[in-house]
Amino acid sequence: MSGCHDTVTGRVTGTMWLILPDEIVNFTLDRPFLFAITGDDGPPLFAGVVNEP
Repeated sequence: MSGCHDTVTGRVTGTMWLILPDEIVNFTLDRPFLFAITGDDGPPLFAGVVNEP
């Protein structure tokens, strides 16, 4: 067997909240962009880049 192999397992528990906006805003993402999902405390939990939207 060659190459790198790994197995990851995990579990996420908690409460999810969905807050809908008062107004719907339509916009077009037609260039690369960066996004981040942050927690209540402010530090990023996840960040990513979309190069070809």
